Amino acid sequence: MISIIKKTNKITMLKLSVSMLLLSILSAASVSASEQQDAAQDTLSQKTQKVGKITQWFTKNGMKVLYQQADSLPMIDFRLIFDAGAARDSSFKSKDGVVLAGLAKLTNGLIFEGTEELSSNQIADQFADLGIEYGNGSYRDMAIVNIRTLSYKKQRDGALKLLTNVLANANFPDEAIQREIPRMIVSLDYEDQTPSKKASRLFYESLYKNHPYGTPPGGSRESLKVIQQSDLMAYYRQFYVAKNVVFAVVGNLTEAQARDYAEQIS
Repeated sequence: MISIIKKTNKITMLKLSVSMLLLSILSAASVSASEQQDAAQDTLSQKTQKVGKITQWFTKNGMKVLYQQADSLPMIDFRLIFDAGAARDSSFKSKDGVVLAGLAKLTNGLIFEGTEELSSNQIADQFADLGIEYGNGSYRDMAIVNIRTLSYKKQRDGALKLLTNVLANANFPDEAIQREIPRMIVSLDYEDQTPSKKASRLFYESLYKNHPYGTPPGGSRESLKVIQQSDLMAYYRQFYVAKNVVFAVVGNLTEAQARDYAEQIS
């Protein structure tokens, strides 16, 4: 009888020891998880503090500027958002009254193709020498030109100088136009063979009809064949201007530096 009681007590003590051990492990895990959560919140708070508030102003020439400091990386993004999307195409027509659909996309697509002094290859080489990424895009409501550069003075000064030169002096070489238009026509052929893209085009045409949003951004075969260099120049001179753009600056530079660059590019 005594041996049974002793055996029972040993089992009880063993269970109690296991319970205490589990409680200790869970308590430690809870503290560890709490510490990790606090550390994560501190890290997030530190990263959030490195991103400043968005500040906006207008340059002397009327260009709207949006600026946000983000100094976690030595990098700056400059983006110009023009009110020059495909919805503007409907205000341009050929001598025969054909709406020049695709004009916005063509103009934006050839913005880096050259100036009076620089060819497209020279522009690309100068951007590459400075380690600058550049690009553009055209949509229904807007056209975008953007560059990404390191925030060191040599790179950022060179980036803005070159971008300003390109935007102020784009000349849309005729050979570039004649090269790009066939590509756009091939894209239309692809759209016709892609149900989702064809459905999207028909949706906009049916919904908006003669409204500017009904104009296909990629143009039509009829419109692309009659677009001239003079049409691109007219579009560019009307819409690629300071009062028709928002200049967004995000990255590792001060507001004073951003203001200086904004005045330069406007």
